[in-house]
Amino acid sequence: MPNRLSSGCRPAVASLFFRKSHFNIWRQNFLLFSGAALFFAVQSLLSAEPVAENLEAGFANPPQEARPWTLWQWMNGNVSKEGITADLEAFKKAGLGGAQSFHLDYGLPQGPIEFNSPEWLDMYLHAAKEADRLGLEIGTHNGGGWTASGGPWTLPENSMQVVVTREVRAKGASRFDAVLPAPESYLSSEYENTYRDIAVLAYPTPVNELVTMGEASPKATVSEGKGAKQPTLVDDVLTSFAMPATSGDSPRYVEIVFPEPFTARQLLLTPEKGDAGFDGILEVSEDGITFKPVTTFHLTDQPHRQKYPYQQSFPFPQVSGRFFRIIAEKGKSSSKPILIAKAGLSGRQTIDNLPGKALYQRHNILSKFKKPTPASAEEAEVAKEDG
Repeated sequence: MPNRLSSGCRPAVASLFFRKSHFNIWRQNFLLFSGAALFFAVQSLLSAEPVAENLEAGFANPPQEARPWTLWQWMNGNVSKEGITADLEAFKKAGLGGAQSFHLDYGLPQGPIEFNSPEWLDMYLHAAKEADRLGLEIGTHNGGGWTASGGPWTLPENSMQVVVTREVRAKGASRFDAVLPAPESYLSSEYENTYRDIAVLAYPTPVNELVTMGEASPKATVSEGKGAKQPTLVDDVLTSFAMPATSGDSPRYVEIVFPEPFTARQLLLTPEKGDAGFDGILEVSEDGITFKPVTTFHLTDQPHRQKYPYQQSFPFPQVSGRFFRIIAEKGKSSSKPILIAKAGLSGRQTIDNLPGKALYQRHNILSKFKKPTPASAEEAEVAKEDG
């Protein structure tokens, strides 16, 4: 019995000693930490003034590794050694630490120094020597402009690709034996042979595409005004016309009149190269007097350096009528007419903003407006599919 009692007490005693020992260690550590904290607090008070002085001096005259750089754009070969030296000396005077050189040709006239030519490399060597003399650092892209690793040395077959198509209609039942025309190329003539065939697809024409705009033979007229130019129907599109300049009081539009009601599901527009684009609305009418809105759209501008303007499509719920109007934004004055390369209506169902979503275009085509509410449940279902 005593053995069991003795055995049972030992853990309690041991536990007591452990707690006492633990308390003593914690108390010693507390005193140690308190002493250290007091030491550092006093030390900080004693050294606060020199730290503040050093911080202020560092901002006034930062070390080389802390100085900011600037983006240094070389304007499409319009550079000279004198200009390079003047730029770098100005960077040094401004307190910069360096510059990131950047070849830029977007919308700029070509200068005497062609990018990556022996003369251009000599200019860059001069820049490196001058930067070293001034205690500056310089960096550069590994390509021209925003191309990253791209440049004149990148041939079309090794560059970004785009899938293009061309359509030919044939009547059955019969044997088709002809050479299909190549799709339109966006490359200059010396590189057009980089096109290659992927596939030839044959399928029955959808019912809503049986009659094209060209086959429907519409007449089109542009509203009167300064700079107005009437369109010409070529195949399935209206070509080369201009909506007039306006003071903002009168609307400017192109009206398309069909002999019979025409069913459409998308508007196709291609602005002329360099045109600024516009906000507009498509309207439809049965009698040419009372029009109702079909859809609103924003036609994106064509960059001046883009060689071939891209067609932009604006789908909408199916609508039929004899009269259609493409109207430019009202209430906005403009001293220049709106130049349109191509315009058309189609019954084909398509994806909204396909060129932008597929990155066929540099600029995304985004409508600034809400699409009109469909007039029927059937149109609502079509709109849901299109969206």
